[in-house]
Amino acid sequence: MVDPGVIESGSHRYPWRVVFLLAACSVAVHPLSYPFIAALENALTGVPLPPLTWRVLLSGMAFVALMDLTAAAGGLYAAKRIGLAVPLLQAKVYGERTNASLRSILVPAISIAVGLTLLVIGIEEFLFHRALGVLEPAYEIHSRLSGVPAWAGVLASFEGGIGEEIVFRLFLLSGLGWLITTIVRRRDGVLTPAAFWTANAISTLVFGLYHLTGAEAPIIMLRTLVDILPFGMAFGYLYRKHGLEAAMVSHFTVDILVHGIRPLFG
Repeated sequence: MVDPGVIESGSHRYPWRVVFLLAACSVAVHPLSYPFIAALENALTGVPLPPLTWRVLLSGMAFVALMDLTAAAGGLYAAKRIGLAVPLLQAKVYGERTNASLRSILVPAISIAVGLTLLVIGIEEFLFHRALGVLEPAYEIHSRLSGVPAWAGVLASFEGGIGEEIVFRLFLLSGLGWLITTIVRRRDGVLTPAAFWTANAISTLVFGLYHLTGAEAPIIMLRTLVDILPFGMAFGYLYRKHGLEAAMVSHFTVDILVHGIRPLFG
């Protein structure tokens, strides 16, 4: 169970300000993903997307606002009952004290992101590309993908690090953890290791399936899941151990590495 160390006496209150702040951040960075999406679609299909209009942009932001408000509200409700948290943000917003520090979050989040990125790139290159002869671009880790500029990848990294973590870790993992804890009738609300890893595995599988289009060949589906699932499990672990901020930082770092830095090397 995460030990964020929030000890302020009023911490029993529901953190509505954190809900709205998380959703607001997700909505604010949502437009940054459009250049990457447009370039990726053109690179993969050769068909450019129609020009972005204000109507499309605002409707997209409205959808994200509704989705992330719901996810943040439900996720924080469940997280609070099984000992998961957004410790630094909640402490900052409510003036609470916490044993968590920025350094305690950044070091493991970035270290895990760098290590896993190198591992997954190696698996894709040596197993799928060289050994199995898969030639199709692995867009999820920017492998053999041309025409998508690094700056667009950097901008899109903000939405992945914030929005996807709100949905898949804060909402889905917390909700599943709370559901499993309720089913096994843990009255103390303790999220056992077995319950956590089960919830983490299920939410990670959904996270992996989210990155599929449904039109891929089976080998491409397998490769995408192999590329994505280690990251999902790691983000879930960081969420439990260090709080949601650690998962967000790690996710953002991975996206910067694969979509912002890797394209610079061809």
